[in-house]
Amino acid sequence: MSKRSVLVVVPAFNTERQIDKVVDAVSASLASQVDGILVIDNQSSDETLQTAILAVERSNIRNRFVVQNLVNRGLGGSLKIGFQFAIQRDYSHVLVVHGDNQANPADFLEVLRDDNFLQFSKVYGSRFMEGAVLLGYSRFRLVGNRLLNYACSELIGRKILDLGSGLNLYRTTYLDQDYIYSCRDDLTFNNEILLSEPQPIATECYVPITWSETDQQSNAKVLRQGFRTLQLAMSSRILRSKRRPSRHSKSDYQAMSFRVFYSFESN
Repeated sequence: MSKRSVLVVVPAFNTERQIDKVVDAVSASLASQVDGILVIDNQSSDETLQTAILAVERSNIRNRFVVQNLVNRGLGGSLKIGFQFAIQRDYSHVLVVHGDNQANPADFLEVLRDDNFLQFSKVYGSRFMEGAVLLGYSRFRLVGNRLLNYACSELIGRKILDLGSGLNLYRTTYLDQDYIYSCRDDLTFNNEILLSEPQPIATECYVPITWSETDQQSNAKVLRQGFRTLQLAMSSRILRSKRRPSRHSKSDYQAMSFRVFYSFESN
């Protein structure tokens, strides 16, 4: 891979109606700025895998892959597999785009074009900062998320503008830290890697994004996830300084944990 190379990682679970839209949107808006796309099917019970293969086959992105986890690994487990995939293939950055078609990949076009953004360890898409657009998002969830962002910001001592949207960019040097692979594999993974990050805090920034919930239901159990996030924030210092060794390691998320269903790499 070149010095600056971006892999788009798309975790997907039961998104047969959305996954082709996501792949097509990435291809249409970001193909000139990224070097590969990886769709990770998390043991979907519908036609997500087959739909993803067809979409990736017709994509104009140079390197294209579709894999399926051997067992259901949760959102966090799928992302860890994508991170290790990128690290082992020497990509410099990972752009995470969730497979449920809620985020608009084009919102990160200017981020990928700007070397200043690429120097950050992580660039988070924010649904709640000035300039963001929310479509079909309930007022209950909007108010709840803003309160949660504020509470967690106060608890950990730095400003958080979104605890976990489906559109984020990471440097792979940041993703190679052991603590990431000891975080939970479930829907709170994004929250945990942000809240329990060891010192010193890696460089980060936020950019506004468009978020739509017009043709799908969120898998998140909103209240339970919120309480879990508050617990993480309140125990963040303990998590940073006294994290127990995990039963998982980086090797658990490497090639033996998934099966490749489609692979095309340009010369």
